[in-house]
Amino acid sequence: MRAAFLILLLLAAPAAAQTITVSDEVTATLGPETFGIQYHRNTYSALLALEKLAPLPLRGVRIWAYPSRFHPTPTTWDWEELDTMITEAVAAGYDPWVCLFQAETWYAGTPEDPWWHDADARAEWARTAAALAERYADTVDRWIVFDEINILHPSRPAYMSPTLAAELYVEAAEAIRQSDPGAQIGGPSNFAGWENGYWAQRVLAQPGGAEALDFVSSNLFLSWDADDTNDEILSRTIWYEEAATKMRDMIGTADDPALVLDAYNVSALWTRDGTPTGDLWTDPRNVDTFGGVVQTLAQLHALQGGFDTLLRWETLGGFGILRWYPAFEERPPYWAWRLLTEAGRLRPGATLLRAETTEPPLPDLPHHSGQNAAGHEVQPFAVRDATGTSVVLVNKTEASREVTLLAPHASVRPEVYRFDASRHASALDPIRDLPAVATDAPIALTLPGTSVTVVSFGTAASTASETTPADGLRLTVAPTPYRESTRLGIETDRGGHVSLTLWSVQGRRIATLMEGPRSAGTASVAVPSLAPGTYLARLCVDAACVTQPLTRTR
Repeated sequence: MRAAFLILLLLAAPAAAQTITVSDEVTATLGPETFGIQYHRNTYSALLALEKLAPLPLRGVRIWAYPSRFHPTPTTWDWEELDTMITEAVAAGYDPWVCLFQAETWYAGTPEDPWWHDADARAEWARTAAALAERYADTVDRWIVFDEINILHPSRPAYMSPTLAAELYVEAAEAIRQSDPGAQIGGPSNFAGWENGYWAQRVLAQPGGAEALDFVSSNLFLSWDADDTNDEILSRTIWYEEAATKMRDMIGTADDPALVLDAYNVSALWTRDGTPTGDLWTDPRNVDTFGGVVQTLAQLHALQGGFDTLLRWETLGGFGILRWYPAFEERPPYWAWRLLTEAGRLRPGATLLRAETTEPPLPDLPHHSGQNAAGHEVQPFAVRDATGTSVVLVNKTEASREVTLLAPHASVRPEVYRFDASRHASALDPIRDLPAVATDAPIALTLPGTSVTVVSFGTAASTASETTPADGLRLTVAPTPYRESTRLGIETDRGGHVSLTLWSVQGRRIATLMEGPRSAGTASVAVPSLAPGTYLARLCVDAACVTQPLTRTR
């Protein structure tokens, strides 16, 4: 196996060609909980929406728990709203991530003099967390405590000192842990890097703080001003990488909490976008082609920087990947995500590889938290799984860029996919099916402006070798060889993100037969019409996979 392969970038300007090197160095490994999304009512009980979400490798769904709603007074409890949301998510096969919001205007206090200054209300805070965890101990495993607490600005409403924020977090976490010893708990979902690292330092300094902190969560939007240009926003996409690096630097590795990006999007603006569809409260760039390009950069930079879980903001509407119910029409970022999942191999079990370029980093970038991640006009990434390697090239400029790739293997047929303003749903179809080439033969491509291009190199050897069943997974083909039709039988002893796919022996994906969260059990799936030949059926539950051959005769 080659240790690396080269991609030559030839810019239109009369300058030396740039070279991108993709090595075997792993920069991140995707686990079963890598991807999630924000809950939205009228979605997770709708079959049409669930069918469209199923191809995405979603696992977690973030749900808010407002004390002012489910526990508005010390003697009043109203669980109906939370029961509905959590039950919907679980029934649909997702894992709820419940966020215990600080509710600045709870039954006691005002924004100017919040409830945490009241001794009785502070005692009720811990009791509230315990009651919440006790009610959902069988259905909720992950708890986020706080959302965007004000620990930096004493002159603004609802100020909570950093020390008090740490104390209240530990009190809530310990109360949750008493009701559910196996729960995973974290916070505070503040902005980006150093602020969350600063909060985590305060928590870890508290008695019991290290035991109470399983993950540190943050959110990150790139714009708060409608006048920000596309170029300005794209220059900030490296923040997703830098924020994680900064938090890890501040927290250290002794306690080693996981890092969660629990909200990300282009813009945080809450204004009408003026479109005739009535989508409210958003910069339209959240949901157009530009939003799909930014989402791609956000996901890959965040994973490369060290985030373990990414929860996108959100499912529906002006910030989402689908339009408002009842249509649930796919938005451009939905197709960009599908492209990364399917052609780009960005799914549980995959790894990110080191991708470096001789293109000098763009100067004067607005770096975040004192970090220095390299940003480029064509930002390269590489993803590998058992079926091959995908190179993801994001052209962040409005001008086209000429690119030349050197194929990593002589015996495979690389495929090229593209997402841009002219290709949304069709991004899932290869734009060129290139013939096999000599090992170092160049492949010339043109990258349109503001686009994502995925070059997929299948690996026949690594795909065909994985025929040993994983523990708890069984995949059968009956009959095989076959002439007219056959079926795949699957059996799993665990729930999780399940994918059932068909591949050529050269490592080319032929079809996706099943994709999405699923409970343990059995199923039988018909194989679609195939040309005579030998194929590979592959069943994965999270990162565990099993592969079996099937042959159609004439």
